[in-house]
Amino acid sequence: MAMKAPPNQDLRMTLFADGSIQDWPPSGEPEDLFPWNLFVKARTFIARGDVDSAKKCWRTVVGLPNLESRHCVQAWNFLRLHGEPVPPETRKQLLGVVVELGFSAGLGILAAYADYSAQYHNFSGGGLVWDRPNTSLDRDVGRLLAASLDLLNQIEVWEGTRPGPPPSGMVRLSFLTPGGLHFREGLMADMSRDALRGPILRSATALIQGFISLAKKGV
Repeated sequence: MAMKAPPNQDLRMTLFADGSIQDWPPSGEPEDLFPWNLFVKARTFIARGDVDSAKKCWRTVVGLPNLESRHCVQAWNFLRLHGEPVPPETRKQLLGVVVELGFSAGLGILAAYADYSAQYHNFSGGGLVWDRPNTSLDRDVGRLLAASLDLLNQIEVWEGTRPGPPPSGMVRLSFLTPGGLHFREGLMADMSRDALRGPILRSATALIQGFISLAKKGV
């Protein structure tokens, strides 16, 4: 697993996959390689005023099977931004879950995606990225995704700009879908006792423990 820097605004953008056209691909990614090159082509088309051609690039991304989930989230964000309707049966397809924990010392973030990749970034500065080299975390990732479905189906899409990090003592559960961002937040104690949010937090804790266990083994 790769070590990363502590959570910051740029990192949060990549976890939520909701950057601007200029931000995706993020700095350092190979813009000439697939599927980054599709986003670069779309950016060029937008600069020329050719929105239809750009949308074709993004539609290609969301139509590809087995593609990294964050690419699909970002492509859907661009499509919606440019007036593309999301099919009703697709709007609440769960592509990712981001759990943010506000501490007085900083922010902790756990992200898990439908492709079974995941990331964990500790407020103290440690970070781990799981690109699914094997199936070791599949059970824990799958349980977090499954636990999130009931709450996702109870809430509406967030129409505003994604809010900044939650304050100390607060937990935010965010769900990434083709239709947009859905989230709920509250005090840790309150959410832990909630019938829908409690299982999500327990599944998130189990996934973090799985991360730590693999890190200790040097995986």
